[in-house]
Amino acid sequence: MTRDELQREFIGKIQRCIDRYQPILEEQFRVDLGRVVAKPLIVGEFIDHCFAKGREQLRRETLAKHGREPTSLRWAMYRLEELVTRPLGSMLTYARFWFPEFIMKSVSNPSAVIVSFLGWSKSDFMKPTVCLDQWTVHELAHNVWCCLANDEFEDHDRRWRIWNEGFAHYVADVSMRHHYPSNVEVDTDWSGDREDGKCLLAAHIQDQGKKALISIPGSWRTLDTAASE
Repeated sequence: MTRDELQREFIGKIQRCIDRYQPILEEQFRVDLGRVVAKPLIVGEFIDHCFAKGREQLRRETLAKHGREPTSLRWAMYRLEELVTRPLGSMLTYARFWFPEFIMKSVSNPSAVIVSFLGWSKSDFMKPTVCLDQWTVHELAHNVWCCLANDEFEDHDRRWRIWNEGFAHYVADVSMRHHYPSNVEVDTDWSGDREDGKCLLAAHIQDQGKKALISIPGSWRTLDTAASE
């Protein structure tokens, strides 16, 4: 098979997972995710994704160091850097995604689970995809969070990311696990922040019951304050 054929086959597998689990999630969380498609990451979206990561990093660093938003001059310098040097650095940093890199793009029309095939070798397409159900549900759970919290366009700090990723992991790794076919495996190789987030979710649900899961996207800040006391 050609590379294009392998990509289409892989995207088809993800779309089938979306079609299988989206109705279950919509019923469980009482949301309408609309049409969700699987598609490959195109070059323009890749560059936008890299720039967005850079802008987010600049804002975090400035807030941490100076306790304020970047100045107009700093933003202007960043824009210049974007045009001149940052594209190359971003390409070098993000050109080789881990297998596989999924991105949930909730604000597009339609919403999309995007897969980066940049840097993939032909052998990557041959790797087992026994965790594909979990990975797809994880991205759909980000869309569920967006619908419940309505915070897609807000600036997000590290604590938000911990709770947001924790929610997606809890939904995909725990809450939806019994819906997966028997041959599906659940990936457990995640970063410390992701594990911390999932543990926060698990502790709250153990205390308040399974029905509390639906309220977390809208109340995580209150829960985070209580958990840190």
